[in-house]
Amino acid sequence: MKKIILVTDVRFWQASKGSENRILRLIKYFILKDLNIVLFFADSLTEDEHRNIKDISANIKVINKNITINKILLCLKRSAIFKKAKRALSRDNYIGNLYINWKIKRESRLDNFYSEDYLFLFQNLVKIERPDIIFVEYIKFHFLIKNSEYLIPDKCITVIDTHDVMHERCARFHEKDVPHWINISKEEERNALGTFDVIVGIQSSDSNKLKSLLPKKEIITIGYHDKIREPRFNEAKEVKLIYIGCASPANRRAIIYFNDYIYPILYKRFKGKIKLNVYGDVCNILHKKRINKEISLNGFVTDIDLIYRDTDIVINPIEIGGGLKIKNVEALCYSKPLVTTSVGAEGMEDGINNAFMVCDDKDSMINVLSELISSFELREQLSFKAHSFAKERFSEKYIYKDLDLVLKI
Repeated sequence: MKKIILVTDVRFWQASKGSENRILRLIKYFILKDLNIVLFFADSLTEDEHRNIKDISANIKVINKNITINKILLCLKRSAIFKKAKRALSRDNYIGNLYINWKIKRESRLDNFYSEDYLFLFQNLVKIERPDIIFVEYIKFHFLIKNSEYLIPDKCITVIDTHDVMHERCARFHEKDVPHWINISKEEERNALGTFDVIVGIQSSDSNKLKSLLPKKEIITIGYHDKIREPRFNEAKEVKLIYIGCASPANRRAIIYFNDYIYPILYKRFKGKIKLNVYGDVCNILHKKRINKEISLNGFVTDIDLIYRDTDIVINPIEIGGGLKIKNVEALCYSKPLVTTSVGAEGMEDGINNAFMVCDDKDSMINVLSELISSFELREQLSFKAHSFAKERFSEKYIYKDLDLVLKI
């Protein structure tokens, strides 16, 4: 049985957003492949969170250190006062804009993530466990490998899951005056990724960019897989649209754009015979007075099957971001008509205007949505095309084929 050390600080067991779901599915795949998993969790954990991890598999060995400052920050982040303040600062108003500008100026650099405590803990873990594979989520933890190369067994394969081409994503956010979680240059990213044996792109376009960045390194692609559902259609006269998103600046911008420029025209055109439901934590950073009263903000919902069962069209008018838009993959796996943008279609370009629709300006999005709202037959056709595309592209076997070959699992 091969042993893998998985390094992350993503609370994947919550499964509340794309990044968490993707890592959760990856861990379940490692379990399926009978790997001996040692989870190096680089943040504090509560007893309940330890139990949540053990609920996934009792055999996962969890290593973490509840560093005092991290415990304080974790408690603070979970307090009602902090959540209320964060929602207020994240809203589209004068105070919120001041806060965003302040965040851009104070963005973390790659070196800011270095931790002597976690490095010491990781090095001791490598000495004890002698792993066959070390799998790191994401670039901010490259220092663990960089400073431990002399301890890592020769047979061990080190893998970095990039999730995004980070310097490119950072630049896109800055172009729109939106803060990014890390301020990183192309050269910094090249040097950090060069520490690893294998580099993972989340979609083919990213993998090609990574190959250009590091031509001598082994680059593989690991996307996102989901259960493929058969098309399901609603007979109700009211056509229901949905948008699902976590509480990110990119998601807030997307739904505010749709709220301001698209939905009012659609609502007027169809005389109230449509309904837009917004789900996810993005609802927490939207000011209700800023959103049309006809749009329903529902917050986080655990039963996502129920949401999609009652949905006719999925929208994702995203204008900034990188990597793979997991909410779009999810919509296609539910065989739902999807209307998104070129940014939303990255990594799925072969499905554009066939398996799903792409619109990069408000007029084309209004026209395409109007056609879909007006025609049950068009929605039906797009659903079947989405289903065929998802079966071909998002099965577990397809997504992990590169990983199986490289890790020999």
